[in-house]
Amino acid sequence: MNFIRKYGNHKKRRMFNRIFLTSFSIAVSVLLILGLFSNAYTTRVVRDQANKADTIYLKQVSNTIDRQLYDIQINVMSLLDTPYFSREYRNDLDEAPDAVEIANKVLPMLNAFLVNNKYLDDLSLYIKGVGLISPNQGLNRPDMIPDLELLELQMRGKTQSKWYDGVFSYRVAYGTRSGVTLLNKFPYASNSEPIGLMIATINPRSIKDSIVASEIYDGQFMTILSESGNRIATTSAVSFPKEFDLQLRDDSRVRDQFEYVYDRTEYFVSAYHSAYTHWTYFDIIPVKELNQEARGILVMTLSIIAVLLLLAAVAALLGSVWSYRPFKRLLGLMRREESGVVESDDIGYALTRWEEVENKTKELKMTTKELEDRLTRHAPMLRETVTLQLLQGHLNHYDAEQLEELLKRYELKLMNSTCVLTATFDRSEHGVSKFQHTDKDLILFAMKNIVNELLETGPYNGIAAHLPNDTLAVLIWLSEPEENNELRLSDMEQAAEQLRAICENYLRLPVTVGLGGIAKQASEVPVLYERAIAALEARIIYGRNQVLYDADPSGYSGRYPIELESRYESALKLGSKEDAVRMLIDFSNYVKANVVSADGVQTFYNQWLAATLRTAYALQIDVTGLLEGHEPYTIIQSRSSIEDLNEWFIKHYIQPITDNVLQLNQRDYSEMVDQAISFIRREYARDISLEECAEYCQVSKAHLTRYFRKITGMSFLEYVTKHRIEQSKDLLLNTDLPISTISEMIGYQRINFMRVFKKTEGMTPGQYRESRQRSV
Repeated sequence: MNFIRKYGNHKKRRMFNRIFLTSFSIAVSVLLILGLFSNAYTTRVVRDQANKADTIYLKQVSNTIDRQLYDIQINVMSLLDTPYFSREYRNDLDEAPDAVEIANKVLPMLNAFLVNNKYLDDLSLYIKGVGLISPNQGLNRPDMIPDLELLELQMRGKTQSKWYDGVFSYRVAYGTRSGVTLLNKFPYASNSEPIGLMIATINPRSIKDSIVASEIYDGQFMTILSESGNRIATTSAVSFPKEFDLQLRDDSRVRDQFEYVYDRTEYFVSAYHSAYTHWTYFDIIPVKELNQEARGILVMTLSIIAVLLLLAAVAALLGSVWSYRPFKRLLGLMRREESGVVESDDIGYALTRWEEVENKTKELKMTTKELEDRLTRHAPMLRETVTLQLLQGHLNHYDAEQLEELLKRYELKLMNSTCVLTATFDRSEHGVSKFQHTDKDLILFAMKNIVNELLETGPYNGIAAHLPNDTLAVLIWLSEPEENNELRLSDMEQAAEQLRAICENYLRLPVTVGLGGIAKQASEVPVLYERAIAALEARIIYGRNQVLYDADPSGYSGRYPIELESRYESALKLGSKEDAVRMLIDFSNYVKANVVSADGVQTFYNQWLAATLRTAYALQIDVTGLLEGHEPYTIIQSRSSIEDLNEWFIKHYIQPITDNVLQLNQRDYSEMVDQAISFIRREYARDISLEECAEYCQVSKAHLTRYFRKITGMSFLEYVTKHRIEQSKDLLLNTDLPISTISEMIGYQRINFMRVFKKTEGMTPGQYRESRQRSV
């Protein structure tokens, strides 16, 4: 009674009354609403759980089938990229192709591919004008193919490769069957018009085996429909008509979860769409089975509500008393009444002061929220910054306890073992990358996303940091470290190779990974980071596109091959590109055998470049034109392999220098030959020799012989003979001099003149004079 008199009957306790009535009304309202909507709520919960489970299940099934079909598509493309299907087939299709001969060549390859791909039912090649070649059906002439017009229509399509929900007929007796077929234009990835199709028919059992019916509810089954509404596979024992599948397809385009009534039976349907095949996967459950589970939950809920309704009144009253006490004291303090006794509930006064407090609190909350949002946005960047500082040794001044606390703050849980990796990319040798060489930031961003996705789905945790030299640094640690459970180097090598292969396949660029090792504590990370960078730089020696580990950064052994450099300079001065390239290859082989660090390779090639430029200056060749505005020593540092360096030397130095030398030599040789010809025309009337002419030209006999024939196309003696005969013919026609006199005038004895003239002109000098006089 004292409790009622103190709190319930006092008219001035308006605030207490409001608190009690409000809390009790809220409690009752919540319980009543919970009771009224319990059935709908439980039904929705059951359906949501079923839908979530179905979505996960359908996604797993879709991913499994998509991976199977994707592997088949990649393997078929690889088959079309083999020498025969990419080039050699043209030899068999020239002029009149022999269908049997082509089939004999193609069938073993198709059969071998079919044997190694268990998901295929058949693999056939259709060539326009030849027929359809299949390991299962042999050679089918065009007039034996009932689906010939459909094949021709698919050849005229815009896509190189597509999935077709159907199976092509090989013979009239087979008819049309349901199934899935992969169509690839042949030849693949060619700018010319296709001449055929590679047809891969999927084994229907392989798809059906991938979907296992869930038996949680009676009558539950799964169905896969194509984009056009054709049924790919189903686990239902009941045969549904085509209209059932089409309605499912149309409803799934609007929403992924819906109810569908067929034959007076209501079904709950969950749908999942595959982005790869554009198929839709359905999990179908009878609604009455779901509602049966929900009814049991409803009965328990109503029983609990009845008990809670009784407890709500007591809880509301006790809660009101407890809630009113601090307000009573606060109101007393605001009134500055030391006793804390309040004679009346001056709600207006209390609310005014309370609003002031609330406004201040809101301002503080807004400031705090803004700081939290800013910190959340910058958290990844801060983690990456701390990671870079750790790798580069900027945190070495922290003791072990301080460093552990700092790393824990940024969620860098470096426990008992941490692996350090570095990764970078190089330009493509074949120019098939999907990125431009200038898209370096975009490439590194893609590599970083691949690393993060692998870390999220794998057994490890980690972080990737973007380094300034187009390199990615990765720290890896176990997701759930246990006692005596550490990273193993062999596992890290496999993980590094997996990362490298995935990045290479996506970027279509050579990707190299440097493995620094495994640190037992955080203070060892900077040392392993330096080893990982050194391993990455060592790709210039050991080759790129692989995982490199434990590269020795000690330098190089052996002396610089000065004798190769001397022969190289001589080859350049002589204009011999072949000899210069051979010396460069010998030099690179020497470097590979003796130099064991990237710095050593760059040192050797810098000295080789100095010798090249020195030779160019000696030959008075414009070196500025060779450099093309680039700094050559910087280019040497940027090359990722010795092969790249050799290619760069040949293109920018050896080829231009030797071409320049050959042009200069050609001009000198032409002047020498002109001088020899002048000597012959002046002295032909006497007995002259090659030695005498070479002495006159101040060159060796061999030198004159070589370049005289190269420029004139004939030997020294042949040219003298030709000139003498031409002079004799002029004398025979324009003078009446005897033949003996003419022979002496041109430096011959009469008998030799007769023999040489007849050999060259096919008649004697006298016959030549008579024939020309008659013609005149």
